Amino acid sequence: MKTYIYFLFGILVLAILPLRSDDGSKVVAGEKKTAPVVTKADSEDWKPDWLTELSLTFRESYDSNVYDSNVPPLANRDSMISTISPKIDINFVPMIGDKDAGLEKLTLCYNPVISYYHAETGENNTAHNISNLIKGEAGDFSYDLSNLFTVVDGNTVSLAYPNGYNGYAARAAWGRRSHLDEIGKLSLCYDISKDWFVRTTAQTLYQDFGTRLMSMVPGYLNFIDRFDVNVGPDVGYHFTKDFAVTLGYRAGHQGQSIFGNNQGPTGSGGSDNNNYQRALVGLEGKPWPWLKLEISAGPDFRHYGNDIPTDSAVNEDRNFNRIFCDSKATFLLTRNDTLSFLAKQWQWLSSTSVATYQDETYRMGYKRQWTKDFSSEIFIQHAEVDYDSYTPPGRDDSVNTVGTTLVYQLNKHVTMDFGYSVDRGGSAYMPGAIQPVGRDFTCHLVTLGTAYKF
Repeated sequence: MKTYIYFLFGILVLAILPLRSDDGSKVVAGEKKTAPVVTKADSEDWKPDWLTELSLTFRESYDSNVYDSNVPPLANRDSMISTISPKIDINFVPMIGDKDAGLEKLTLCYNPVISYYHAETGENNTAHNISNLIKGEAGDFSYDLSNLFTVVDGNTVSLAYPNGYNGYAARAAWGRRSHLDEIGKLSLCYDISKDWFVRTTAQTLYQDFGTRLMSMVPGYLNFIDRFDVNVGPDVGYHFTKDFAVTLGYRAGHQGQSIFGNNQGPTGSGGSDNNNYQRALVGLEGKPWPWLKLEISAGPDFRHYGNDIPTDSAVNEDRNFNRIFCDSKATFLLTRNDTLSFLAKQWQWLSSTSVATYQDETYRMGYKRQWTKDFSSEIFIQHAEVDYDSYTPPGRDDSVNTVGTTLVYQLNKHVTMDFGYSVDRGGSAYMPGAIQPVGRDFTCHLVTLGTAYKF
């Protein structure tokens, strides 16, 4: 309840702040103010050069199906959600003061998100988001290192879906519970000539779940720690200053904790650890002023460990080949109209069992800048989890989303937004198998937010 009071207080404060003039004096309706004499000191922004952003966001939401389920006891349980999110983003380069050092960015950002579920207090959580970026160049050499750490302080007891669940319900469950996420990327690039360059790239993804393991609770979700790491070179050629094509190779490893540690009825004592190699073709930058591309795609060759059963969908020699794709395309139709596409497809490990799956996401969005201060966006998205091994085999979970967002900037400090989306999830097994009951769900989400940038 305290969070809800803080939220209402914040809305009141942000409503009052715009009613003050730039010099801080109160504006009375109908009163004419004499324009003050503006000096250079008065016109300059008060923020120091090293403070990139200092903001505070309040958001009130309604979730019609918190647990993404239509089967009791978790079916269609709704809740209002109050969220507070302060943010501070610091760039240390201005503090260093040496422009010849080649350091472009050295940033640290802290952006916690505090969420209070009024009707489902077990979902209350605080997500501590900490990110950093180091970027610079020295002659023909350039580097880029980024990391995002998310530490969620939430419930340490998971959820139980005794009648089965859609895979996306599990994602909602662990996303609000105690866990640690880390996403990192390192890029080291050397320009051989004006047109040719070579680059080494490394990526990491790590998830450490902090929920309690239980063995005798029907349908209880025991989450398994998992990670992905890969590294490899790229060779690139610049067709123009802003557009390049690349050929690359990645060697990687995916790891999963031993699921049998929980001694649960589905614990097998095995894991889906595997090694993989990728051959990639990439397109980067702007071939034309109206088109921006970030495309990386190619074959993905897998070899799994001995824990994979030979009667699974994986071949008996435990080799498995798929297509990897991580691509974005943005079309600037006019100065005010933008059309964007996203496609991601990759092989990943289940968070709840010894099972691998193809994780796919496809999204299309259209954004319109109606005026200088008002914009809108509509989008559609299809996400799918296609399991490679399951009992019975061939399980395929999906969720389709349609949504819109409206954003209005009241002044240089205050921005308001309204959003609505609807998710429709479904689950099915291969033809001929008994189709599951209770894995379909519908969820409506409405949000209203106010942000103040200092």
